[in-house]
This record gives sequence, structure tokens and C-alpha cells, in this order.
Amino acid sequence: MKNIFVLFSPGTGGNHFANMLSTDTRFNQRTTVSDYKAHDRPNAHTSKFKNLQPAGIKKLPAEGNVLCGHLGEYYWLNDSGLLRKFCNKQLFILEVPQCGTIAWNRWNTYNQFDKSHTYLREEQRSLYTIKVIEMLFRENDIVSLSCELLFQSDLTKLFNLISSQSDISLNKDACNSMHKIWLEKIMNQNHKKG
Repeated sequence: MKNIFVLFSPGTGGNHFANMLSTDTRFNQRTTVSDYKAHDRPNAHTSKFKNLQPAGIKKLPAEGNVLCGHLGEYYWLNDSGLLRKFCNKQLFILEVPQCGTIAWNRWNTYNQFDKSHTYLREEQRSLYTIKVIEMLFRENDIVSLSCELLFQSDLTKLFNLISSQSDISLNKDACNSMHKIWLEKIMNQNHKKG
């Protein structure tokens, strides 16, 4: 049984993506559609698992997990030796979005980047790549995808990419329901700011 790790820059939808991946019945389910309905914030921090936190990692079983976090968190857990218990890992990297998209607007606002933060934006774009993850962690089962696939109402392209790159069998009905709730909250938040 695999362990899935989703690595993402803040604001790119990593928690939501991990929640959807965990709808495969072979994995420990992170959350439900009901949890999404009850959650009142424009994010998907609804998981009962604390992502890549040492205390939570120690309590998890050695297989069947879908976890997510940022590059630094994964690095610190690797450095501490806590990731060793997880065999058969597959990593998904959410790429930093392109300028001018819904994903870009959320990511840029979420990280409070302004025009003077060009270096930080480009640093994030460089870090969340297969090349860097392979080099840092010597992992070889890595899938990289545009986070912009999450910021669309139609998940067909995302579903196709997952099925072509992994043996994960998503519950598409649950994914679509969670996604509709998540995307609507994000769009409402963007509308209020605009």
C-alpha cells in the first residue's frame, strides 16, 4: 500500500488535492463532503490528520496515508528520520501558478506577495519541481501537476492526469462535491476582495 505526499506552496490547494486523493478507499480518509459543508473558511483544512507535524506523524500507521505540506515541513521530517516508516511513497508536487490566473491571484494574496517579492515568487517556482525534490530526497515516484487544474470547475483534466500517472482510484462523486464547495468559497472570497 502506498503513502501519498502532496508538496505545495501555500495557497495552491494542496490540502484540497490531498483530501480528494484520499477518497480512494485504500487510503485513510482525510475528510468528508459533510466536513466541507460545515467548514466556513475558504480553504480545505478539514482533515482529521495534522499534516506533516511530528506528533501526528508518529501516530499514523505506516501505510495508506495521504498527507500534504510544504517543502520545508517535508524536509524537516525527512531530516528527523520520521519519514522512514513510510515505505512505497508517491509524491505529488503542485506547481506554482502562472500570472494572471485565479490560482495566481489566490496564491499571491495568500502569501501576501507584492511587486517587491519577485525573488520569493520565483524561489517558490524553482523549489516545487521534480528536479529539486529528486535532488533533496532521492525520491523517484514523483508526479508534478499544475495547481491551476484545481482552480477549474471541471475536474476532468485532473482526473485524467491522476489516472495516467498513478493507480489511485478517486471517488469522483465525492471529489466533485467537495470541489464545488471549495471552489465556490474561493470564488466568493475573491469576489469580495475585488
